[in-house]
Amino acid sequence: MIKYPTESIYKGELLEFERKTLFDTIIKYQPKICLEIGTGNGGGSTFYIANALYQLNNNGILYTCDPVYNDASIIFQNTLYENIVKFFHLPSTFVIQLLINGNIKPDFIFFDGPEDPNIALEDFQKIENSINKGCVFMMHDWDTRPRIDGNLSTKALLLKPYIHQ
Repeated sequence: MIKYPTESIYKGELLEFERKTLFDTIIKYQPKICLEIGTGNGGGSTFYIANALYQLNNNGILYTCDPVYNDASIIFQNTLYENIVKFFHLPSTFVIQLLINGNIKPDFIFFDGPEDPNIALEDFQKIENSINKGCVFMMHDWDTRPRIDGNLSTKALLLKPYIHQ
């Protein structure tokens, strides 16, 4: 029986609703190859993707990268996920190229990289011709309007209109 993990030490920056939506999306679409850009400070999204793949028991793999943070390394010490998560302490452009070179085509992508709209757009443009048909794409901080806390994320400023076109 698949169960959403309500207790986790991997909080990261996602809200509870976002974590549950991410987990539920993995369960619904049952991807085999996942790509996460931005493992981040704490590995919250990484944990929920990996946990959903583990519970699906479908041999899914999560390729995740972050050139800055390595704090999520605790998740990689959990033997439940040792055959599921492949972490790269590298910039996203290198990991995307590794996937392309290996003909590894994601059917699920989660972007939560740096607060740089150019990187998000460049990463998407680099991978878009190397994804499986029906690939599910999700992005943290998609909304480019001021948030309830007054802060503003700009990482989707260029990617959002590109995808909408």
